[in-house]
Order: sequence, then C-alpha cells, then structure tokens
Amino acid sequence: MSPLVPGLNGEINGKREKINKMDIIVLIILYIISIISAIFTYEGFFSLLSVFATMLYTFSIWQKKTNIYKLLGIPIGILVVLYNIYIFSIFGIVLESILLICSIIGYLLEIKRK
Repeated sequence: MSPLVPGLNGEINGKREKINKMDIIVLIILYIISIISAIFTYEGFFSLLSVFATMLYTFSIWQKKTNIYKLLGIPIGILVVLYNIYIFSIFGIVLESILLICSIIGYLLEIKRK
C-alpha cells in the first residue's frame, strides 16, 4: 500500500473505492463539532435545520456512489429551504428553492439515464 502511488491502495483516479476507518473518524469528529456548535446556537427545533442539513451534506460527500450523493441533495435542499423560511430570508428561499428544483431534476435525469 502506497499513499504516493494511486492504484496501489485501492484508488482509481485519485479516489478510493471504499470508506476506511480514517474517513469514519474524520466524519465523527466533524459531527461532534457540529453538535457542539448547535448547542451554542440553539434557539428551538427550527434553528437546528441548518445543522441537520450540514450534517447530512457532510455524510453525502463521503459517499462513493454519485447517485446516492445526488439523492441526498434533495433532503438537504428541503432542510435549507425550511430553515430560510424560518429565518424569513426571501432571497434564501428563492435561491434554495431553485437549487432544490435543479437537484430533483438532476436526480430524475440520472435515474432515467440508467
């Protein structure tokens, strides 16, 4: 196993095919940081929507299959739109709604293509 030579440690084009223990440890550390941040900024359940979206996004980028990553973009978009509604961000609602629609269309096209 060589960290310097792609392919010798299960990598294809510089990306690993499987999640290893170090990936899980980093993910857990990021979740702990998110939870600690949420404790300090807690103002009710709806204030946690952005934290949930961030944690779900962090999990989604760890996925090795792009269709799972694209699928998880939909609930992330829903959470972000709901959070923008909660904080009354009109621009955020419009922008994130457009991004959510694009995520749904992109995922449906991905399914149709396969």
